[in-house]
Amino acid sequence: MSAASASRDSAVCGKDGEGGGSDGGRRQKSENKDDEIIVDGLSELQVSKANSAGDNNVDNTAEDKCDLETSDDDELFAEPPPKEDCPICFLPIPYSNSMCEVATLFMPCCGKMICRGCMVISAEEMVNGNMKKWCLLCRVPLHDSREEFSKRLEKRIKDYNDADALITLADAYKRGCNLSQDFEKAFEFWKQAAELGSCRAHFCLGNAYVNGAGVTEDYYRAIHHFKLAAIGGHEHARYFLGLMSSDNVDIAMKHFIIAARSGLDESLKKVGEGYKAGHVTKEDYASTLRAYQVSVNGMKSEQRKIAATLESRTLKEGVI
Repeated sequence: MSAASASRDSAVCGKDGEGGGSDGGRRQKSENKDDEIIVDGLSELQVSKANSAGDNNVDNTAEDKCDLETSDDDELFAEPPPKEDCPICFLPIPYSNSMCEVATLFMPCCGKMICRGCMVISAEEMVNGNMKKWCLLCRVPLHDSREEFSKRLEKRIKDYNDADALITLADAYKRGCNLSQDFEKAFEFWKQAAELGSCRAHFCLGNAYVNGAGVTEDYYRAIHHFKLAAIGGHEHARYFLGLMSSDNVDIAMKHFIIAARSGLDESLKKVGEGYKAGHVTKEDYASTLRAYQVSVNGMKSEQRKIAATLESRTLKEGVI
C-alpha cells in the first residue's frame, strides 16, 4: 500500500484527520461495466437514475422543491472559484480528494488543510529523528493516538465551529474508525458543515442522498447538493451533474468541460467522447485540453509524487 492510500484510509479513521476523505476515491473496476464504482459506491448507472427521479419522488412536495431551488444557469455554469492552496508548498489542492494523486490532511490543532506530500516528506524526517514530531504550521506536538485526534477534532468544532473538522469527524463515523459506525451522525455533521458553506460537505450530502446513507434516498436533493458543491468548485460534484444530465447532451458537456478544465481525468474523457460524437467542437475540445493540462501541471510536485508512491513506515511509527 502506498503512503497516499494508506494514510488516506487512516486519516478518515481519525488518525491523520483528512478533511476531504469522502470527497473522492479510487475507481474500482467490476465485471459489469454498469456497476463501475466511481466514488464511494456511486456508480454511473446509479447516478443516472436522477435524470427523472426528482420529479417522481413522492417525498418531495412543491414547497420542498421551491426550498431546494439552487441557482440560475449563469451561477451554475460560471467559472468556478480558484482552488485553495496548501499553506506549506502553496500548490493548489483540489476539492476532490486524491484527484491527480493529491490527498489532504486536516490538522485539528490549527485548523489548516495541508497536502499529504508536505506531511509525508516531513514525516520521514521525523522518523529519522531529524525533525520534531509537531505540526508543520503551528508547532503543536502531533496527536499520538486516534483518541487524542478525536478529542482535538471535538475541541476544534466546539471552539471554532470548523467545517473541515466537522467533515473529518463525519468521515470517522461513516467508516466506523475509532467510533461506532453511524451514518445518521455522519449525515448530521455534513449538514452542519454545509450550512457553513463547505462545498466538500455539500458533495458528501449529495453522495449520501444518492446512496441512502443515513438518510432516505432522494435524487432531487442529491442534485441540489451537487449543484451547490459544483458552484463552490468541487470537481467530482460537477462530473456527477454531467452524468445526471445525460438526457440533455449540451448541458452534460458543459459540466464535463468545466470539471475537465479543473483537472479531472474522468471529465476529460467524457469531453473527448463528446468531441468524437460531434457534441463538442474542435475548438472547445482543444481549449479544454489545454486548460486541463495547466491545472494538472499546477498541482504536480516531486514530493506529492513521492507521497503517492512511497511505502509508508511513518504510519507504523505513529508519526502521521
